[in-house]
Amino acid sequence: MAVGRRIRFFRLKNNMKQKELGLLLGFPKTSAEVRVNQYESEYRIPKRDTLEKLGKIFGVAPEVFMVPDIDSGVGLMQTFFALEDFHGVRVTQFDGKLALVLTEGKGSPQSSFNNSVLKEWLEQKQALDEGRISKEQYDSWRYHYTEKNLEEHLLRIQQELFPEEK
Repeated sequence: MAVGRRIRFFRLKNNMKQKELGLLLGFPKTSAEVRVNQYESEYRIPKRDTLEKLGKIFGVAPEVFMVPDIDSGVGLMQTFFALEDFHGVRVTQFDGKLALVLTEGKGSPQSSFNNSVLKEWLEQKQALDEGRISKEQYDSWRYHYTEKNLEEHLLRIQQELFPEEK
Protein backbone atom coordinates (compact mmCIF):
# COMPACT_ATOMS: atom_id res chain seq x y z
CA MET A 1 0.00 0.00 0.00
CA ALA A 2 1.28 3.45 -0.85
CA VAL A 3 -0.44 5.35 1.96
CA GLY A 4 2.78 5.84 3.94
CA ARG A 5 4.58 7.20 0.94
CA ARG A 6 1.75 9.64 0.24
CA ILE A 7 1.69 10.86 3.86
CA ARG A 8 5.44 11.47 3.72
CA PHE A 9 5.11 13.24 0.35
CA PHE A 10 2.53 15.71 1.66
CA ARG A 11 4.32 16.17 4.99
CA LEU A 12 7.56 17.12 3.22
CA LYS A 13 5.69 19.23 0.65
CA ASN A 14 4.38 21.23 3.62
CA ASN A 15 7.81 21.43 5.30
CA MET A 16 6.55 19.61 8.37
CA LYS A 17 8.40 17.44 10.86
CA GLN A 18 6.86 14.10 11.85
CA LYS A 19 6.29 15.36 15.38
CA GLU A 20 4.46 18.48 14.13
CA LEU A 21 2.14 16.36 12.03
CA GLY A 22 1.56 13.93 14.88
CA LEU A 23 0.57 16.78 17.18
CA LEU A 24 -1.82 18.17 14.55
CA LEU A 25 -3.37 14.70 14.32
CA GLY A 26 -4.00 14.84 18.06
CA PHE A 27 -1.37 12.41 19.33
CA PRO A 28 0.34 13.12 22.65
CA LYS A 29 3.68 14.92 22.55
CA THR A 30 5.44 11.74 23.70
CA SER A 31 4.19 9.57 20.81
CA ALA A 32 3.40 12.04 17.99
CA GLU A 33 6.64 11.54 16.05
CA VAL A 34 6.64 7.77 16.54
CA ARG A 35 3.05 7.41 15.32
CA VAL A 36 3.67 9.38 12.12
CA ASN A 37 6.85 7.38 11.54
CA GLN A 38 4.81 4.20 11.90
CA TYR A 39 2.32 5.48 9.32
CA GLU A 40 5.04 6.51 6.89
CA SER A 41 6.86 3.18 7.23
CA GLU A 42 3.48 1.41 7.02
CA TYR A 43 4.07 -0.41 10.27
CA ARG A 44 0.61 0.99 11.06
CA ILE A 45 -2.07 1.87 8.53
CA PRO A 46 -4.17 4.93 9.43
CA LYS A 47 -7.92 4.49 9.83
CA ARG A 48 -10.40 6.44 7.70
CA ASP A 49 -10.89 9.18 10.32
CA THR A 50 -7.12 9.76 10.46
CA LEU A 51 -6.99 9.97 6.66
CA GLU A 52 -9.75 12.58 6.82
CA LYS A 53 -7.73 14.56 9.38
CA LEU A 54 -4.67 14.31 7.13
CA GLY A 55 -6.74 15.63 4.24
CA LYS A 56 -7.84 18.63 6.30
CA ILE A 57 -4.30 19.31 7.55
CA PHE A 58 -2.83 19.23 4.05
CA GLY A 59 -5.86 20.75 2.31
CA VAL A 60 -6.43 17.75 0.04
CA ALA A 61 -9.11 15.13 -0.44
CA PRO A 62 -8.58 12.11 1.86
CA GLU A 63 -8.78 9.91 -1.24
CA VAL A 64 -5.26 11.00 -2.24
CA PHE A 65 -3.96 8.73 0.50
CA MET A 66 -6.02 5.71 -0.63
CA VAL A 67 -4.02 4.71 -3.67
CA PRO A 68 -3.20 1.12 -4.61
CA ASP A 69 0.20 -0.42 -3.93
CA ILE A 70 2.42 1.15 -6.55
CA ASP A 71 5.57 1.13 -4.43
CA SER A 72 6.71 -2.27 -5.67
CA GLY A 73 7.01 -3.69 -9.17
CA VAL A 74 4.54 -6.43 -8.33
CA GLY A 75 2.04 -3.97 -6.83
CA LEU A 76 2.32 -1.70 -9.86
CA MET A 77 1.84 -4.62 -12.26
CA GLN A 78 -1.20 -5.85 -10.29
CA THR A 79 -2.63 -2.34 -10.53
CA PHE A 80 -2.13 -2.42 -14.31
CA PHE A 81 -3.75 -5.86 -14.47
CA ALA A 82 -6.76 -4.62 -12.48
CA LEU A 83 -7.08 -1.66 -14.85
CA GLU A 84 -7.01 -4.11 -17.73
CA ASP A 85 -9.65 -6.34 -16.13
CA PHE A 86 -12.06 -3.63 -15.01
CA HIS A 87 -11.44 -0.61 -17.23
CA GLY A 88 -10.25 -1.93 -20.59
CA VAL A 89 -6.70 -0.63 -20.31
CA ARG A 90 -4.19 -2.49 -22.42
CA VAL A 91 -0.49 -2.21 -23.10
CA THR A 92 0.67 -1.52 -26.64
CA GLN A 93 3.57 -0.05 -28.52
CA PHE A 94 3.43 3.30 -30.33
CA ASP A 95 6.40 4.74 -32.22
CA GLY A 96 8.68 2.26 -30.49
CA LYS A 97 7.50 3.30 -27.01
CA LEU A 98 5.29 1.35 -24.64
CA ALA A 99 1.93 2.94 -23.91
CA LEU A 100 -1.23 2.18 -21.97
CA VAL A 101 -4.44 2.75 -23.91
CA LEU A 102 -8.15 2.34 -23.28
CA THR A 103 -9.85 -0.12 -25.56
CA GLU A 104 -12.92 1.16 -27.34
CA GLY A 105 -14.76 -2.11 -27.91
CA LYS A 106 -18.15 -3.29 -26.76
CA GLY A 107 -19.70 0.21 -26.58
CA SER A 108 -20.02 -0.14 -22.83
CA PRO A 109 -20.94 2.83 -20.65
CA GLN A 110 -17.70 2.17 -18.80
CA SER A 111 -15.75 2.86 -22.00
CA SER A 112 -17.47 6.25 -22.45
CA PHE A 113 -16.95 7.04 -18.78
CA ASN A 114 -13.22 6.24 -18.97
CA ASN A 115 -12.78 8.35 -22.07
CA SER A 116 -14.55 11.36 -20.56
CA VAL A 117 -12.65 11.37 -17.26
CA LEU A 118 -9.34 10.80 -19.02
CA LYS A 119 -10.20 13.61 -21.43
CA GLU A 120 -10.75 15.87 -18.44
CA TRP A 121 -7.30 14.87 -17.11
CA LEU A 122 -5.74 15.49 -20.54
CA GLU A 123 -7.36 18.94 -20.70
CA GLN A 124 -5.94 19.83 -17.30
CA LYS A 125 -2.47 18.56 -18.27
CA GLN A 126 -2.55 20.46 -21.57
CA ALA A 127 -3.58 23.63 -19.73
CA LEU A 128 -0.55 23.17 -17.48
CA ASP A 129 1.80 22.44 -20.39
CA GLU A 130 0.52 25.48 -22.30
CA GLY A 131 0.86 27.78 -19.28
CA ARG A 132 -2.88 28.45 -18.93
CA ILE A 133 -2.76 27.12 -15.35
CA SER A 134 0.08 26.89 -12.87
CA LYS A 135 1.60 23.74 -11.40
CA GLU A 136 -0.10 24.67 -8.12
CA GLN A 137 -3.50 24.85 -9.85
CA TYR A 138 -2.89 21.51 -11.58
CA ASP A 139 -1.83 19.88 -8.31
CA SER A 140 -4.82 21.38 -6.55
CA TRP A 141 -7.13 19.84 -9.18
CA ARG A 142 -5.43 16.45 -8.78
CA TYR A 143 -5.28 16.48 -4.99
CA HIS A 144 -8.89 17.60 -4.59
CA TYR A 145 -10.39 15.21 -7.14
CA THR A 146 -13.22 13.46 -5.32
CA GLU A 147 -16.49 11.71 -6.01
CA LYS A 148 -18.18 15.14 -6.13
CA ASN A 149 -15.83 16.32 -8.91
CA LEU A 150 -16.54 13.13 -10.79
CA GLU A 151 -20.30 13.57 -10.47
CA GLU A 152 -20.07 17.18 -11.65
CA HIS A 153 -17.94 16.14 -14.62
CA LEU A 154 -20.33 13.36 -15.59
CA LEU A 155 -23.29 15.74 -15.32
CA ARG A 156 -21.55 18.18 -17.72
CA ILE A 157 -20.89 15.31 -20.15
CA GLN A 158 -24.54 14.20 -19.92
CA GLN A 159 -25.71 17.77 -20.61
CA GLU A 160 -23.40 17.97 -23.63
CA LEU A 161 -24.71 14.67 -24.99
CA PHE A 162 -28.39 15.34 -24.20
CA PRO A 163 -28.91 19.14 -24.06
CA GLU A 164 -32.70 18.87 -24.22
CA GLU A 165 -32.81 16.97 -20.89
CA LYS A 166 -32.39 19.28 -17.91
